[in-house]
Amino acid sequence: MRALLLVAALVASSDSDLGERAYREGRWAEALAAFERALDAPGEPRRGAILHSMGNCALRLERPAEALRQYLRAERRLPRDADVAHDRRVAEGLLRLDGGDERDGSLLEAVERASSPSERLAVVSGLLAIGLVGSVLARRKPASWRIAAAAAVALGLAGAARLAATAWLSRPAEEAVVVESRVDLRSAPEESAPVTGTLRAGERVRVTEFGPRFLRVERLDGASAWAERAGLGLVD
Repeated sequence: MRALLLVAALVASSDSDLGERAYREGRWAEALAAFERALDAPGEPRRGAILHSMGNCALRLERPAEALRQYLRAERRLPRDADVAHDRRVAEGLLRLDGGDERDGSLLEAVERASSPSERLAVVSGLLAIGLVGSVLARRKPASWRIAAAAAVALGLAGAARLAATAWLSRPAEEAVVVESRVDLRSAPEESAPVTGTLRAGERVRVTEFGPRFLRVERLDGASAWAERAGLGLVD
């Protein structure tokens, strides 16, 4: 087993190197194929960087919707990488989008987009610890100390509840990007169903139900319909 893992790691490294070389030489399609092979290797530790490179290849190939999908996937692994964020905005600009990730402007949502689950857990744990220790130390302090400690506990509990709801109580909807120039929305998961609207390249939707050929998607305005799976790329 160890030998197989070593071989897989060497193949992944080779594919990644081939992709970087092809990219430098302007062979974008070849580079993209090499990065895709590297991404498929089990236990690849550089998935965020590889996805970023895949987005760059797609952008060079004038496929901005595909590039946007790869940048969004990269951002999930590299949530504070300035280069990934910049390139994602470039793709959105080419698609004439206004920044689909701003669908929820709350502070909590902004924090979630800019941090990983382990980092959010650390913040929640820190708030609870500060609040509990502060509650003990604040017994002989002014009332403002007790208020601050109680606020820290409340924030920590709210964050813990949010993490629990996301991890255990509900399965969050998947996000997807429209990678075709146009995707029809239908009232039912059938090709013969009436068309109720269209999605354009680069639009981001929530996938709330999966079917063998059609996905039920929800748009930014909350409208829900069915779209063909082939025209959408999941942001996993």
